[in-house]
Amino acid sequence: MDRGTDLRLACLALGSWLGAIIGVATTSWGQAAPVAGILVMSGVALAGAAHLLHIEGGWIIVAVGVFACLAALTVGSLSRQAWESEASRLTEAEGSQTLVGRIVLDPTVDTKGWSGGWKVTVEGPAQVRVLVSTGSTALGNVRLVRGTLLEVEGKIKLPDTAQPPLLGFMNATKVTEVEGPPQWARLVAQLKTQLALISQRDAGTAGPLIAGMAIGDDRGLTDETKQAMLTTSLTHLTAVSGSHIAISLAVISILLPGRRALKALVTLVFLTGMVFVVGPQPAVLRAVGMGTLAAGGLVLKRGGQPLGLLFTVTTITVLLNPWSAVSLGFALSTIATAGILSAGRVLMGRVKDATTDLPFSPLIRAVADAIVIAVVAQAVTVPVLVLANPWIPTYGVVANLLVAPVVTPMTLLALAAALTCLWLPSVADVLVSLAAPLARYMEGVALWIYGWPLARLPWPGGISGAGLAVAATVLLVVLAWMFIRRQVTGRMERWLPR
Repeated sequence: MDRGTDLRLACLALGSWLGAIIGVATTSWGQAAPVAGILVMSGVALAGAAHLLHIEGGWIIVAVGVFACLAALTVGSLSRQAWESEASRLTEAEGSQTLVGRIVLDPTVDTKGWSGGWKVTVEGPAQVRVLVSTGSTALGNVRLVRGTLLEVEGKIKLPDTAQPPLLGFMNATKVTEVEGPPQWARLVAQLKTQLALISQRDAGTAGPLIAGMAIGDDRGLTDETKQAMLTTSLTHLTAVSGSHIAISLAVISILLPGRRALKALVTLVFLTGMVFVVGPQPAVLRAVGMGTLAAGGLVLKRGGQPLGLLFTVTTITVLLNPWSAVSLGFALSTIATAGILSAGRVLMGRVKDATTDLPFSPLIRAVADAIVIAVVAQAVTVPVLVLANPWIPTYGVVANLLVAPVVTPMTLLALAAALTCLWLPSVADVLVSLAAPLARYMEGVALWIYGWPLARLPWPGGISGAGLAVAATVLLVVLAWMFIRRQVTGRMERWLPR
């Protein structure tokens, strides 16, 4: 069996992810214990069935999955109970509450009129997060930079439905800086400010897309553009994830051919820098983790196991931070990557076999591969999307295909601009001016398709909607595959004679 598709690693990842979700959803050991018992009994039953069916190594695969699930459930339950304890302490206090915590996400301008100032996400003990809105009166001379330790005072307003680790919202009446941000955080803040200024000057409202493609900083996008990107399934382009890392590592590989140790060192430095600049969000850590393991494999001369890397990193991520298991960004990026590396690779292999002897086969294959990636990524993530929004992005595949040609050049230009904007601003200005037309094109595509009829296809929300989406996706994939197999290949051979 190919180690890259080892089912034991797949079961390990799925088991740990499921256990972490259950763990952070349970508020006491009284809730977690029955679930653990059910999991163990289910595992024993599955292992027995595998043995009776003579599935080679089946009981080991099941045992690994059950063990990972129980371990993640334990870690997740401990994290949830610690969160509950701290949350109770904060919310039970009479009058205003006081939270001491660090800013974990870059501050954004408060456009909703809470206080006419800034919004920051502050994380206190036990990963309790509060979205704080503060105006200039309460803020004073406090620096709102990621990494700053603050003491905020105000009344915490709880949301209608629980959204741990987010506890609620606070309109702060007083903000005190307990500890300033580290030096690297100040440098990152300067870099983001400088890149945003250059990008908006050269590309207007599309400027934040350049910063988003480079370092995931899309805070300057207009509300209309944000909604258009969401409706057309293009938001992943401004969230640093696997595709950004893959493009960057490919460039490093081209610039440093045949130098394994140096290539691995440069890769690790780049990936570490990305975590500091973008922030340790679950989706970023997942992508960086895969790149780090790949760099290690490069030194050890062991590679070619992308799915194995994905499963390993997924397991490590949810065990170290079980709250990652309920992160929408983490789920979307991980599932999309898994789909592309499994079904996507199979389909691209079939396309390669079918087009090898055709004229213009490299061009046909490139277009077909882009279609396969867009379709597979959309298909496997739809069930997760409907859990968050009761609608489906109808034209997401079309939008991704239209912007696909500009993604790589725009990412490289944006990254180069980010690397030079503080030290070589004139060079960064040239790079941004080259990226500006691409950014305008991407924004134009998103806004254009956003205006199409039924751009958002209404769909049932919740678990039932997700299940219906899975069934519909499977049906469409089967029908599409039958159509392609019976008609399209034959027609291509007739239209393009060998």
